[in-house]
Amino acid sequence: MADIMNTAAQLREDLEQSDEFVALKTAYANMQADAAVFQTFKDFQGLQIKLQEAQVKGQQPSEDDMQQAQDLAQKVSQSDLVRQLMDNEKAVNELLNKINGEITKPIQSLYQL
Repeated sequence: MADIMNTAAQLREDLEQSDEFVALKTAYANMQADAAVFQTFKDFQGLQIKLQEAQVKGQQPSEDDMQQAQDLAQKVSQSDLVRQLMDNEKAVNELLNKINGEITKPIQSLYQL
């Protein structure tokens, strides 16, 4: 097991040095540099978490929460800095999906008929 964990640690280091992750890190830093955009982003994230927690508990979000979510989503989507961050998040996610596909190939082939 130690050998596979060493491989995973190396993969983590390689991910941190990948073009996709470096671009994401840069986009996040750029967004943080704009205090107003960053605050709106944090507010949006906080509200998303609140709504997800309510959903897990089987609760319906209030009309106010839904309106606030729509307002914040609109504000966030208008920011070039946030759009750049989201584009870079998508690229990292695509890379992670490719990695996951490669890692799980033995399991997939095991169950193929």
